[in-house]
Amino acid sequence: LRFLGSLLFSAALFAGLAIALGSLDFLFDVDVHSKLFGELWVSIATVFQTWFFLSGIPRDLDQLEEVHEYPKGLKIFSQYILLPLLILYLIILYCYSAKIVFTGEWPKGVVPYLVSSVAVLGILTLMLLHPYGKQANNTWIGKFSRIYYFILFPLVLLLFIALVKRSDDYGVTINRYALFALGIWLTVTCCYFAVGKKNIKFVPLSLAITLVVISFGPWGMFSLSERSQVNRLQEILTTSKLMDDGRIANETQLPDSAQKIITNKGANDGLLSDSLKAEVTSILSYLDDHHGFNSVRSWFKQDLKSMAITYKSQFANDTLYAHRRVDEEDMFQYALGLKAVEYYELPSLNGASDIESLSFAAVETPGPFYAVSGYEYFTTFSHYSYQNWNQAIHAIDSTKGSADYNFSEVEEVAPPASLSLKLREFGTHTAGFTFQGDSIYFNLDSLCNALRKDTLNKEQLPSNRMIVYGSHPNWNFRVELKSLNLEMRHDSIRIRNMQGNLLLRRR
Repeated sequence: LRFLGSLLFSAALFAGLAIALGSLDFLFDVDVHSKLFGELWVSIATVFQTWFFLSGIPRDLDQLEEVHEYPKGLKIFSQYILLPLLILYLIILYCYSAKIVFTGEWPKGVVPYLVSSVAVLGILTLMLLHPYGKQANNTWIGKFSRIYYFILFPLVLLLFIALVKRSDDYGVTINRYALFALGIWLTVTCCYFAVGKKNIKFVPLSLAITLVVISFGPWGMFSLSERSQVNRLQEILTTSKLMDDGRIANETQLPDSAQKIITNKGANDGLLSDSLKAEVTSILSYLDDHHGFNSVRSWFKQDLKSMAITYKSQFANDTLYAHRRVDEEDMFQYALGLKAVEYYELPSLNGASDIESLSFAAVETPGPFYAVSGYEYFTTFSHYSYQNWNQAIHAIDSTKGSADYNFSEVEEVAPPASLSLKLREFGTHTAGFTFQGDSIYFNLDSLCNALRKDTLNKEQLPSNRMIVYGSHPNWNFRVELKSLNLEMRHDSIRIRNMQGNLLLRRR
């Protein structure tokens, strides 16, 4: 209670001071650096909170051994809030385990986080209730405690199954290693209390030992996870013929200008599949964030470290590109001859996502000409990450009688059409727009499912494979998609972004 109270006081103090700093910035244009807020929280958490917490502890610690009455509020909180939540979460996880057994599908990547969170919540709840279990009218606490650890065994097994699957696919990371260690600790703890042991000091003592063991040495979480990712990267590059005898083959020489890194075309892109390219990018990003590149520098002939310093100075002095920087991972990507992959296409190394991304593009005809025969109105549309745009509609001059139409000199029709992507329930993907008082919709489910199963080159599809026809009581229309990016999780599909043309004619 003392700790929670000090946490509440600290949070209130931080919120008040943070709002004051924000007000100085907003009202008086005082330059308040964003790092100052983090430094403020660290100062309050380490100085004020610690001081406030310790001020409530008696100088004579033996006095605490003479206290046999426990706060009633703590029992109410533990018994009537934490315990029901724990039971609810256990039911959900057991139902999900049953679904896995019946469907035969692998557990989702987020499962280890859920299981570990529920397990820790349960142990915390039982530790808070432990003192009350000594009272005659609370004997149920001791019985429930022992049953809980038996209930936890299958969930810990589920945690290991999910972790093994993710590790096989993407190797070991710091997060995944920590979850493995936590799973081992939970297994030992469950065994200890399941056999009838009751000393709750085992919990903090065993946890402290576990944390010390995994923090250092070649078996520690940092060393082992780095080796796992480096080995995974080496395996991918060797299998793809991008690496031979411990050195990068066909290494791309870094340019003198950092700006050229941004527009890297990827000379060796054809040697890797899209999924492997995404995984290489993800591993390089992970190494950049957590370990650095010392383990892989010897693979390259170039001195990438010195080039990084050069590039940093170039961007610092270039106002045009001041908003863009080249990370070391970009440089390693370039040196491998691979084009950088967008962040939303990356697989999750840390196990929280089972998302796969696919991109499709139609082969475009060069120039500003469009086939518009038989239609009265035309517009282009763009939709990125659920950002809806108002698009201008062009009137088509039917007297010209040409199927190839240039809109560069055509007046726009007012008012502009309103275009938006409607993601309806049950996986129905419907794009809609409004024109001349009519709301017109077209369904994209059939196209998305067909493209997902397509075996052709997904980067360049014939334009007729990306067309959707539709009708409205007042209109006939044709939708010509130029590009489409789909995000998939198991059997569900979500549209991330799309671009294309829309043609209309009145019925």
